Amino acid sequence: MAPPPAELVEEIVEEVLLRFPPDDPASLVRAALVCRLWRRLVSAAAFRRRFREFHRTAPLLGALCQGKCGDGDARPTSLFVPTSSFRPAHAARYGWRAVDARRGRVLLERWPWGARPPLRTELAVWDPVTGEQRELPSLPMQFNVYPRTWAAAVLCAGGGNCDHLDCRWGSFLVVFMDIKHNSNKICSCVYSSELAAWGEQTFSDRLRCRRRDCFKPEPGVLMGNSLYFLFNSNHGIVRYDLTTREASMIDIRPAFNPQDIVLMTMDDGRLGFATIDKGRLKLNLWSRVVGRDDKEARFVQFRVIDLLKVFNAPKRWPRLSGFAHGAGVLFIWTLLDGLYSMDIKSEEVRKVPVTRYCHSVDVVPYSSFHTPGTTAPP
Repeated sequence: MAPPPAELVEEIVEEVLLRFPPDDPASLVRAALVCRLWRRLVSAAAFRRRFREFHRTAPLLGALCQGKCGDGDARPTSLFVPTSSFRPAHAARYGWRAVDARRGRVLLERWPWGARPPLRTELAVWDPVTGEQRELPSLPMQFNVYPRTWAAAVLCAGGGNCDHLDCRWGSFLVVFMDIKHNSNKICSCVYSSELAAWGEQTFSDRLRCRRRDCFKPEPGVLMGNSLYFLFNSNHGIVRYDLTTREASMIDIRPAFNPQDIVLMTMDDGRLGFATIDKGRLKLNLWSRVVGRDDKEARFVQFRVIDLLKVFNAPKRWPRLSGFAHGAGVLFIWTLLDGLYSMDIKSEEVRKVPVTRYCHSVDVVPYSSFHTPGTTAPP
């Protein structure tokens, strides 16, 4: 019997490779080492596009934990801790703090070493897969950089016109929000990679801030055309409309300590949050239900997870550390055992291998596709 044509062999092999698990990039690397044909198929741009279209949702590859440089250097460092087989070439970003991550990009803040108080915030956008890092121009001097008075997020510039399957090399935006306590308003500014500059400042008139208001240092949530950030002082969620650049407040009722809350996105597209009842070691999940009028919106508890049953052993002082949107994975920090990841659907818990340099309970999850041959464009 005659062997099948070479074109048919390639199609069969490619269909098999497309079904490799996206959260195990090493399996594709091993497949590329089998022969020249497989290496050519896996490293092709057309395969990367089909691979993303087949799986749709970017897998969780790891998380950025906050630590220190070590050896007497007290500067903060963002350390990439893998939750998959992906290993970036440079896992540590010395002197930088991870602020946000989305669509394969990580927003970093430079530690203003030696400045008391620091003069301004310096930001950069980093791609752990390619290793490319792009430093942004300095923010206008009108923005202060005092801890927790500001929040920022990195976004794809395509917005709703992009399918977000392969936009990591396209243009991006960085949204920066700052609380102006002298005017009790929130001032925002947007950076465009196409223009390589910050835009004009916009003051929000719909939200009046108080003197002690501040943001919780965790990544924002992008839903539709709005960003959501957790306020750390008045039990509320700040909603920022990307079109009007207006900020408004969403009340959290009943009130919880913001330190015990992590914002979540539900499968049905609704906003939610998770909180831990430390007394009974229960994980409570809440979802926002909106009525006919947005004023009727409220948060309703829809699920309770017994942490004693999930961990199969008591854990001391569990605390929520972050949530991987799209992947549905919640990060929980424990006092003696370190960091765990938990799949919300299956309630499967895995230990995250962290190093001795990690000292903060807050993490920035990183989700992205990675296939062999992924390099930055010229």
